[in-house]
Amino acid sequence: MGKYAIETEVNVPQHGVTLTSGIFKTAFDNNIAYLKSLSQDSILYWFRKKTGRDAPGEPYRGHFEDNIKGQTAGLFLMGAANSLRWVEDPELRNRVTQIVDEIEQTAEPDGFNQPIPKSAFGTIEYPNYVRVWMNYGLLAANLVGNRKALPLMRGMQTWFNQCDERVIAKDLDLGYQGVIANTTVYFTEVGLKDDIDVTVDYYQENWWLAQFICGNQKAVHKHHRPHGTELEAIIAYMDLYIATGKPLYLNAVNGAYKMFKNQWQHTGGGIVAIEHAELEPGCRWIDPVHKYNELCCSAHWIYLNQRYHQMFPNAEEHVAEIEKSLYNIAVANQAGNEHIRYHAFLDIQKDENRKTPVSCCAGLGTRLYGSLPEFLYSVCDLGLYVDIYSSSKFVFDHQGHQVRVSTETGQPLVGAVSIRLDVDAPLEMVLRLRIPSWTAGKVPVLVNGQAIALGTPGTYLPVSRMWNPGDTVTFELPMEVRAVRYSGIDIVPGKERYAFEYGSLLLAVAGPLNFGGRYILIEHDPAHPDSWLTPIEGNPGHFSILDMPRHQMIPYYEIDTQMFTCFPVFGQYSCSYVQLM
Repeated sequence: MGKYAIETEVNVPQHGVTLTSGIFKTAFDNNIAYLKSLSQDSILYWFRKKTGRDAPGEPYRGHFEDNIKGQTAGLFLMGAANSLRWVEDPELRNRVTQIVDEIEQTAEPDGFNQPIPKSAFGTIEYPNYVRVWMNYGLLAANLVGNRKALPLMRGMQTWFNQCDERVIAKDLDLGYQGVIANTTVYFTEVGLKDDIDVTVDYYQENWWLAQFICGNQKAVHKHHRPHGTELEAIIAYMDLYIATGKPLYLNAVNGAYKMFKNQWQHTGGGIVAIEHAELEPGCRWIDPVHKYNELCCSAHWIYLNQRYHQMFPNAEEHVAEIEKSLYNIAVANQAGNEHIRYHAFLDIQKDENRKTPVSCCAGLGTRLYGSLPEFLYSVCDLGLYVDIYSSSKFVFDHQGHQVRVSTETGQPLVGAVSIRLDVDAPLEMVLRLRIPSWTAGKVPVLVNGQAIALGTPGTYLPVSRMWNPGDTVTFELPMEVRAVRYSGIDIVPGKERYAFEYGSLLLAVAGPLNFGGRYILIEHDPAHPDSWLTPIEGNPGHFSILDMPRHQMIPYYEIDTQMFTCFPVFGQYSCSYVQLM
């Protein structure tokens, strides 16, 4: 059995995928430029100060480095080392190597390697936050060949497994976050059974698991602080299920998943739960005066759905969740190569708070951007799953043969997809094609120009055959604009609000506020957007709006500094509001 009581059905690639063009490649490249803009001296400042080494420059100031010193080293390792899994970049590699080397110099004989005194470890978020991030970063560094990374992770985990602070870690600020630090170590080659035992003995909260199983909505905002980090803990409980096979964990995770999806998720994939906010199940705030749609939350949601996909790969809805969260939150929160936004606000203006370049959302965002290639494909004993269509190349081994896959598509804006398989000899394999639940009808699939099957939305279509060099699969995913009625607290008396999706994309109405100084009003039938939206030629995913020349409907991820809303108001103009011209 090894470390897996529950064997996953598919594995996601750790190497071998190359993004060739499209939105994901732009986000991936922007992320590398963002990482290179960060100061190496600022990242390493506290490590050097602790050991009396020369520490030039200044640390990044604010909560994320003043209170949780060392988190930015985790941030950089997560983003840079994950990027190196897919492309080689000498500057990133040198900086990853230097950071790992300086962590090693900080490590004490008992394995403790945090840039703080041990006496400060059991305070606020420290036993959890930084340890989690360092483990994510060191794991990625190991994947790109750094042989010091896992021993450093093992040393710190061994110290934690025996330290006095382990008995209070879960009760400190956002303590439940730390549960995933242990499972991350456990599933590596240096993981030990002790890591799982400590997780169960000192982090597991049975009352919380029971409330998820019972469907108690209040369980989502436990400890009086709603926070997306709860999703990170839920991922760890899924890991405990994989490690132990105990149904308790899967039942609890399933209950939590249902709650988040039904009561705490916005159209487009954002998660509403966040700390220091007035929240209740189903509130779905829109007005940015209320904080919501934290990028951290969506990062954890994506990785939770990735776990589900690995265990239940034919359940298309989990990849659908990954896809929309990547486009509508992760990509949408990337401000070019300069900044990663904290919140994905869906109304008035995007989040332009740039007090720090190294927030928690920047860290989990850069981890996602650096890992984008791993979400496109998954492999199993019988062949290949194509999960998200993005222009890319993938090289993998199947039954002792090398398979080279080339995908060309204009997704997520254009429905046409072409997949070429090159094999070194005729090879029998099952190719499973995801037919997204958002497709607007059945999908005819052709191999070498000949129709071979009809795909059904919301399923994977298996194509089993003897594949020959150069075989090409083509199909068109039919796309249409879909209206989603808003349900939540931010209603407008006497009016209704709707969001609109196009394929996997959340759309936004860009233009001046034209109703009451606060809203964008559309005086058309929201149930029939095809009657008042006209595609703009040469600009897929963009639509003009009938009788509204100053407004367009465009993909939300393209919104920058302009006024907009993802939830326009519908109904006839009322004189009780002042319309802005």
